[in-house]
Amino acid sequence: MNVPPHTHAPVILHPGLPRTASTALQARLRGAGSELAPHAQLLLRGNGVLRPLASAALAFHKATLRNADTGASRAGLFAAVRDLRAGLEPDQRPIVISHEALAGHLPGLHRCWEVFPTLADIGVLLREAFAPHPVRFVVYTRTFDAWIDSAYNQAVKTERVKLDRDAFLAKVPPGASLSAPVEALRHALGAENLAEVALEDEAASPLGLGAGLLRVAGLPDEVIASLPAAPVRNADLPPGALSLMLKLNRSDLPGRKLQQVRRAISAHPQVFQDTPRRKTMPT
Repeated sequence: MNVPPHTHAPVILHPGLPRTASTALQARLRGAGSELAPHAQLLLRGNGVLRPLASAALAFHKATLRNADTGASRAGLFAAVRDLRAGLEPDQRPIVISHEALAGHLPGLHRCWEVFPTLADIGVLLREAFAPHPVRFVVYTRTFDAWIDSAYNQAVKTERVKLDRDAFLAKVPPGASLSAPVEALRHALGAENLAEVALEDEAASPLGLGAGLLRVAGLPDEVIASLPAAPVRNADLPPGALSLMLKLNRSDLPGRKLQQVRRAISAHPQVFQDTPRRKTMPT
């Protein structure tokens, strides 16, 4: 079988992790699309072409959690990758794919309280599906306390989570961490195929958010430094807005109306700010 030239272009997979500024990182890359185009092919969350791959990864995640047969979701993931590869440009630019669904769900969703328990399994499947592309993962992490607070904030903001913070955290297994799923992924893929980036370090870097990902894709620092800064996206709700959102989740408000109110609160969180807001990094 004749293999098209782009088959062997390197694939750089960024699965987040969710709540490590992925949305802001993607917005920065999307905004710099013309500057990055000579250096990489970008496939970012929000691009419809990634929807089948994201759906297949989440289907595998859910099936694994249920101890159900994963054959159909595996086949769906391989099919999604096959279709994705068919639409790539036939050249040797690295293919940068960024979508948080490739890590699975946050704790508290679908009755799972573990921290990314299927990350390594999804990673292995993706490497197999993209072969013979060389595949590297870039995973962003942050301190666990800050991350789990942000995960709770997101769950209240986007899901109908009714638990207060302490009750939510009590359901997370003792000793949970971000390092455990990342280490499992590293063990499964080999250390040379995984780059881990600390969000706190990158937030303080003059190169800005996304530098670690772009460096793995081979971009020189001078190109990265020239890109527009990352905008704030999907930030945590301030305490007043979070408290209101929690009350709404506990109410009998119909789902559609709740969604409308959620969007209004998320669009104008400052209206509900009841304490001076600290300067925080993107989430």
